Amino acid sequence: MGADVLTHADAQARAAVVSNVRYAVHLELSDDPQQQTFGSITIARFDAADGASTFMNLAARSAQIWLNGRLLDPSDFDGERIRLTGLRATDNEVKVVARPQYQSGGGGGPFGHGGLQRLQDPNDGSFYLYSDAEPFGAHRVFASFDQPDLKAPMTMSVTAPSQWAVISNTKQLRATSTPNGTTTHHFATTEPISTYLDTIIAGPYEHVTSTYTSKVSGKDIDLGLWVRKSLVPYMDADRLFGITKQGLAFYEEFFGMPYPFDKYDQLFVPAFHAGAMENPGAVTVAESVLLTRDDHENRTQGEILLHEMAHMWFGDLVTMKWWGDLWLNESFATFMSGLAMNAISQQGTVTFPNPELSMVDRARDAIALDSGWNTHPIVIDATDTGVAMHSFDAITYGKGSAVLRQLYEVIGHDQFRDGIRAYMQKYRWGNASLNNLLGELESASGRDLKDWAKRWLQTSGVNTLAPEVVFDNGVIRSLAISQTADAKHPTLRPHRVGVGLYTAGPDGRLSLSERVVVDVDGPRTDVSKAFAGKRADAILLNDGNLTFARVRLDPQSLRTFQRYSRDLRDPIVRVNIADAARTPSRGWSSQLAA
Repeated sequence: MGADVLTHADAQARAAVVSNVRYAVHLELSDDPQQQTFGSITIARFDAADGASTFMNLAARSAQIWLNGRLLDPSDFDGERIRLTGLRATDNEVKVVARPQYQSGGGGGPFGHGGLQRLQDPNDGSFYLYSDAEPFGAHRVFASFDQPDLKAPMTMSVTAPSQWAVISNTKQLRATSTPNGTTTHHFATTEPISTYLDTIIAGPYEHVTSTYTSKVSGKDIDLGLWVRKSLVPYMDADRLFGITKQGLAFYEEFFGMPYPFDKYDQLFVPAFHAGAMENPGAVTVAESVLLTRDDHENRTQGEILLHEMAHMWFGDLVTMKWWGDLWLNESFATFMSGLAMNAISQQGTVTFPNPELSMVDRARDAIALDSGWNTHPIVIDATDTGVAMHSFDAITYGKGSAVLRQLYEVIGHDQFRDGIRAYMQKYRWGNASLNNLLGELESASGRDLKDWAKRWLQTSGVNTLAPEVVFDNGVIRSLAISQTADAKHPTLRPHRVGVGLYTAGPDGRLSLSERVVVDVDGPRTDVSKAFAGKRADAILLNDGNLTFARVRLDPQSLRTFQRYSRDLRDPIVRVNIADAARTPSRGWSSQLAA
């Protein structure tokens, strides 16, 4: 056994051989604390290039494997890969009987090990299980072609202690109990999904239910909230269902299509490595997301729940071909969660105080990382799943989502939405790439995005925008915006940027009087035509947070903001001004940052 990774080259070679994959998987789970493995039986059917060879992934110490009725030699399995040779053109069948190990690292991704997690509640000794497989952990649960572009319908069944609940991606069809205290749960076959999105959650979870009626299809969607018994008192079901229902309504309208799965469960699981995971129909969420003691946690809860919900369409219905587009999957969901929070808050049923602040905080974290030695382009070269696993960072989420916000402004809100709708319709239940998405956005907007994508997505570093302004007794006479870049990452980018004009009124208080949006490109852009003659006592670049950049203040604006800092109660404005006031020589303006 070696490093358990899949290279992009191997995935491409396998996808050229294998097609029309279908899985039937049966798991046998136990509450015996001495049992460190579980039963996993997989039957995979698929077509292939006639006479070709390929491999399946499986992490287990031993397994019995049959290919088209023939028992394979033990040497055909090395603990990570099953060697398959002499394949037929159609209707190949691989049966695998194995015992993978339970995991206890809290999931996959950069901090966990992937596979079937099993954790014990210290309050009552009960075991709670959940699978987590992004980017390369499904084969720690069942034998599979474990890569995102070999989507397959999945038929799942699970035998578990009868006192346990068992939840999967689809509705349960039936359950059969036995005298020995176990129950076998049979689930409906999924639509084609990627292996990393298949999930099983099991244990004595408690739950509450509700129903959402689709605004598009008119169908009723079953909703569920699941927690371990000791956390039931911390679950605000009314609020969580309120976010869920309004979020589904928002996304159905934005994407122009109904929710694509047959139910929507959200399961709050222990020791999860990240905020949540977008398993279709059965989203796993870190238990900490239940807590909303202050505005920050309120926003975090909304962002996480709405982020995963966006993935039901962008990520699950249409999935990236390979992990090099991981940034797009995560950045898009982060961007959409911000739009959804704003829309929901404006409706007033569920509110997120200052929802834009979540996006501002993410962008600030990304600027810090993008300014350091470990910066990298938004688009990475994910040569293998190990590289992908360590690519979840502030640039993936914060910079990527800010750049999508910039694109949303550049091509127009309606054009962006129409391009996304076309992308969803064209690639539904399949796989796509960044170039596929850009092609649909170009068609919807009539703009060529190749240069934009090259400068924003394939280069590192953050630009600095600074005003060159002449004031005359509260009137702007001229304004230009300069743009600079770090010498190691010298790319200058096109920016659509809001310029906030702040004026002291008759009551002596400073407030935003107008925001003007301008386009900036190159080392210096003269925008005097848009501003000459307008009244302002101070100006703030990137007011409204439309682009991803550092900004600076001119001397008069800095003095004005310091003088009137008590008037500026909007926390986003205060954060933006404080950031703009920071220079290598001056440091933070403590008065503004307070």
